[in-house]
Formats: sequence, structure tokens, C-alpha cells
Amino acid sequence: MYKILLVDDDRRIDSVVKHILNYHGFKVDYTASGRDAIDFVRENSYDAMLLDLNLLDISGVEVLQKISRIKPLLPVIVFSGETDIAMDAVRAVKLGAYDFLRKPLDGDTLLVSLKNAISQYQLQLEREELLRELQSQYSLVCESPAMKSLAAQIEKIAPKDVKVLILGETGVGKELIAGAIHHQSSRRSKRFVKVNCAAIPKDLLESELFGHKKGSFTGAVTDQVGKFIHADQGTLFLDEIAELTPSAQAKLLRVLETNEVEIIGNPQPQIVNVRIIAATNQDLAKLIQEKKFREDLYYRLNPFIIRVPTLRERLEDIPILSRLLLKECCEKYNIPVKDFEDNAMRLLMEYSWPGNVRQLRNIMEKLAITVDGAVIHYHHVYTALNLEKISNAPRETLPLREALERYEKSYILNVLLNSSTVIEAAQKLGIERTNLQKKMRKYGISMREINSRETT
Repeated sequence: MYKILLVDDDRRIDSVVKHILNYHGFKVDYTASGRDAIDFVRENSYDAMLLDLNLLDISGVEVLQKISRIKPLLPVIVFSGETDIAMDAVRAVKLGAYDFLRKPLDGDTLLVSLKNAISQYQLQLEREELLRELQSQYSLVCESPAMKSLAAQIEKIAPKDVKVLILGETGVGKELIAGAIHHQSSRRSKRFVKVNCAAIPKDLLESELFGHKKGSFTGAVTDQVGKFIHADQGTLFLDEIAELTPSAQAKLLRVLETNEVEIIGNPQPQIVNVRIIAATNQDLAKLIQEKKFREDLYYRLNPFIIRVPTLRERLEDIPILSRLLLKECCEKYNIPVKDFEDNAMRLLMEYSWPGNVRQLRNIMEKLAITVDGAVIHYHHVYTALNLEKISNAPRETLPLREALERYEKSYILNVLLNSSTVIEAAQKLGIERTNLQKKMRKYGISMREINSRETT
């Protein structure tokens, strides 16, 4: 439900406007005071504001000026019943008003303007959030050759409106890369819709992607708009594409070939115009050989492939990225910003980071909360990374990478021993199940070994 602030000192008009908006599902806060309106905006979150320019306590123009400083993105629709309407309209638009309406207000005109304003506002908020994420987590951290190469690929591919397949380990930031491509494309003013194919139950996946009509199957009590139609004219990001069922793969292939979506329960397909960006941490070529992924779909999805480097491959980025994430976590919890001593940063750069940027963010959050002083020392990072067991290992000299891998195997084994399933262990480790299974194969850890240890 969208929340609207109505500011007008004409009670008759206010009553009518509130009735119209409430009838169409809006929640309305009301005040006749311009000064109160400014306080309301400071203290509350609104999706739009309706403002009369002619108020008794202060002018609507002054209110508009102050609102534009407090919440610069908030759409304000102004109205006036004065005779010199042209001058009022010009002045209001110059001050940033979204629209200008004349009293008496026409209900249909008001609703159209309000819905358009809110739609644009939501898109602006999405873009602002994306920019904050990109700045804090990824796009501004391009010191390493690997990231500079990736940034150049994004810059080249984004404006071309072609399908993109993003490959990379869990936690490297595939969703952020997809968002960066969308933000730099011609579709940036339209929706960026994200779908994690692994997070949706397989029996609901097709309904989620393509939509369904009421009564088309048991449990379909209402119509559902699918993600493809929701993303029309924008970008649809399909994460964990390898998790699609064979049936969903076939339907996706048809959409890519014909731009037509087959809605469950509707014999008439609907045409859509959507840019597809897909991502996976799995080896699709291997899945094709195993008959688990369609080869024709694979070639439809990958006119351009982007491989996102692991954190291990972009060591030069770790100092800047660590400080950015640490600063963000400190600000989140209202904690004074900290910094690292040299040895602490060196340890961060020497660690293998199996969970990539996602794991780094978790460690920075832990350090922000647990370290009391202004400086993070070596032992703080050592403890946060749970490296104590390495100190109990045999006193032999090993290359650091080999020593860290020994610890990683030991740590994974310990988590598995204290978990009832691989899925539970993956959740504790903060990585995907498939990524954990890869690491188990890498280190020769089998469930038979786990079960035998539990019984001894």
C-alpha cells in the first residue's frame, strides 16, 4: 500500500481527495499546515506528496523548496486554484514539482499523475540503491587487472542490448555485475527484476517465471503475473540458471526464440521485450554432457560470457574493498570507523577467501562489531577468520596457500561433523550447497568419512 501526504487547508477538497485515494488503495496522511508537512516528511516515509501552493501558515512554494532539500527524490504534485495558474505552474516545476494540477481537482487526472509519479519514484529508488551497492561493494574497486578487464567488458556489452551469461563462484558478485550492466544500458529507466532459480520450489518455478491464470491448477486462487511480464521493457536477471527444470528450460528457450510468454492456463501467448542476463556457478558444458542442461538453450543464453574473478584473483582490490565494507558496517551499526594495521591487512590478502566478497563482507561486519578500539590488529583478523586451528597443526614449514587450504579442509570437515545435512553445513558456512560439494570433492571429503567419524 502506497503512502501519500496530502497538504491542503480546504477541508471540502481534502475530504473528496482522501475518499478517492482510499478507495483506490492508498494510505493518506493529512495536514493543513505547511510547517507540519515539513516535519511529517522528516519523520515518515512517503511515496508521494500532494501540496496546495496556497496555504495559510507558509506558502506552498516554501514547503516545496524545503521538501526538495530533505527528500530530493520524493515526487510532489502541486495544485492551485488561483487565477494566475501559468506563473504558479512554471514556478513549481522549476522548484522540482513532478506535476501541476488545477483546482477543482479531477479524480481521474489526479490518479494518473499520482501513479506515474510513484512508478518513477520507485525506479529512482531502485537506481539509487543499486548505485550505493555498486559503490560500496564492487564497481569502484578496480585496482586489479582482473577487475579492470571486467569493467571494460561491462562498458562494452551493457549498451548493446544482447543476452549475457555471467559465470563465477558463489559470492563473487554476479548479481551486482548484472545490475551494473542494466544500469549502463538503454533499459536503465525500466525494471531490473531478479530471480534466484535455486530459491524457488521446482513445482512453482514455471508459475513464478511465466505467470498463471486463476484456476489453472490446484492452489491458483488468483492470477499471477510472471517475472517475464513484470520485467517487460526492462532486464530480467536469472541467477542459478542451471537449477531450471527441463520443462522450464524448454519454456525459456521458446521465450528467447519468439519473445512470447506462455502463461499457465492462458492459450494466448503474450509478447514481451526483455533483456535476459543469466548467471551460474556451475559448469554448464559438463551439465550438457550429463543431459541436465539443454545445449540449444546454452547457445541462446551466451552471445556474450562474462567471467567474474574470485577474490583470490584480485588481491590488489582487497585493501580498498575491505575498508569500504568495514566503513559501511560501522555506519550501519553507528560505530566509529576503524582501520587496519599493516599485518592485519596482510593476513586478509593472504587468506584464500572461499566465500569471496560475500565472506569478506561477513568478516568486516564481525570486526566492526567485536573490535573495541580504532585499529584492527593481526590477532583480531586471525580470530575472525577462525584460524586458531592452524596454530595447533604440526610445526612444519609450508607455503601459506597450502597451509590455508589445510585449514579450510579441516574447518569444512568440522562443520560437516556438526551438521545433520550438507545443506545445513553450507548454510553455516555461508556458501551454496553446490559450492560446498565442489570443495568436498577437492579435498576428498565423503559423506562415508563423515558418518564413520560420527560412529567412532
